[in-house]
Amino acid sequence: MDIRMPPGQYYVGDPCYVFNRKHWDELGAQTNWFDRSVGELNGQKMIAFGTAYGDGLYSDQNGRMYPVDAGLIGVVPVELIDDDCTFSHSPDCGHLIDFPQEFHCWEMEGNLKFGVICIDTRKGNEE
Repeated sequence: MDIRMPPGQYYVGDPCYVFNRKHWDELGAQTNWFDRSVGELNGQKMIAFGTAYGDGLYSDQNGRMYPVDAGLIGVVPVELIDDDCTFSHSPDCGHLIDFPQEFHCWEMEGNLKFGVICIDTRKGNEE
């Protein structure tokens, strides 16, 4: 599945860290708990793909680490990050990344791509 996202600043990481309980439950209901990769809040879409081994710690091609607690890694527009979420209090839960132009997101058997960011979750889960 190839999904296009508009340019902007995004949180890249496990989306469970950037939403409060209300929004997380709303997204879960919309996506059948991310059986469908695309969710929407306030007219903006976010994407999340399942990792190969569920929870753990994964890295991208640049060595940035992504802790995972919901078995997902995705992209969320920064405007959707809730003030009362884990990421707001502990920013080491993911990364804020600027995407200067439209970018593609896809997943294939645990290999995740968000624009220029590649996270192969099939390679070691350092849980």
